[in-house]
Amino acid sequence: MAPSNNRNQNTNQPPPNNSQPPPNHDQPPPTGSQNPTININLPNHPLYLHPNDHPGLILISKKLTGSENYSSWKRSMMIALNAKNKIKIVIGELNEHTVESKERSLRERTNDMIISWILNTISD
Repeated sequence: MAPSNNRNQNTNQPPPNNSQPPPNHDQPPPTGSQNPTININLPNHPLYLHPNDHPGLILISKKLTGSENYSSWKRSMMIALNAKNKIKIVIGELNEHTVESKERSLRERTNDMIISWILNTISD
């Protein structure tokens, strides 16, 4: 009996996939020491501010009036901030930058913009 070829013996399995997965463009580039060439001019970077972003922008139409609507207001605000790619700043997932970092002032500017957006939705 001739020796069998084990490589082709099991035909029910697909051939191995040796190709690399496609890059995930939804993820922001690494920050801080992970990537020394950060480009905050790319829309997927959390510190990026679009030319139409301004302190008077109303992200959600729902005004926070107190504890009675806090849950729904918070959910709406978190969705809006996530859509603007700013949620990592709000929940603290973006690495802090050192005082001497060029990104420190950009982070402060973006943080101030987020604060103004939130204040715009609080009832007088």
